[in-house]
Amino acid sequence: MSIQNVPHTAGHSIILDPASFTLAQAPSRLPADTYDLVVSLGTDYHTFDRLLRWVKAYLAENPQIRCLIQHGHTSPVEGADNVKLLPAGILKHLYAKAQVVLVQGGPGSIQDARATGAIPLVVPRRVEFDEVVDNHQVPFVTMMEKQGGAVIVESRADLFDKLTLAFENPSLFHAAQPYVANPSIAAEQLAQGLDSLLSGRTRRAEGYIARFKQAARAHAAGKQEMARINAITPSE
Repeated sequence: MSIQNVPHTAGHSIILDPASFTLAQAPSRLPADTYDLVVSLGTDYHTFDRLLRWVKAYLAENPQIRCLIQHGHTSPVEGADNVKLLPAGILKHLYAKAQVVLVQGGPGSIQDARATGAIPLVVPRRVEFDEVVDNHQVPFVTMMEKQGGAVIVESRADLFDKLTLAFENPSLFHAAQPYVANPSIAAEQLAQGLDSLLSGRTRRAEGYIARFKQAARAHAAGKQEMARINAITPSE
């Protein structure tokens, strides 16, 4: 896929009606069907301005990059097409076609990207910046990077370097086969990995592990509910 040099929807958020889509449908009402870079901040009610400041700066220096940002509760940025929320099926459709996927460090965000074959760049939210309720994402993304399922981004300069590398070598950031896992089994396996990673550090390890198990199971339940809704919603 070549990098597109096209005008952007600057600083405005596109309004989509999730009820008008099913998991099998392509995002027919977005400005484009394919983006070079797809960024997702998930649905956490905290803002994630730090990450979007970095993305905005990169896009300002690289205006040829066609970018979609699912910005959630963070303000949209200039230089990209912005949408507050997208159904998971549409977001995964965009991940599969993108050269690079960049997400927050939540388990659901990373696993959705991996399910499309992408190895995402990941910036964990941090409590010290009021981006999340605790730092559970930090050990989780560390473990995912050790398993080859994500690439951690630590700073603006690090993001610039890794985006440049990814656009020059997109195959490095895509797996040969999409990751497929049973959600309940994956939750236990990843929790065991976190236990090993955090053992001997602090008593907060138990809280991180319990929180991850809860998040992973909630993510699996949400997917099952979305599939049920799609099964009874007629396609147009």
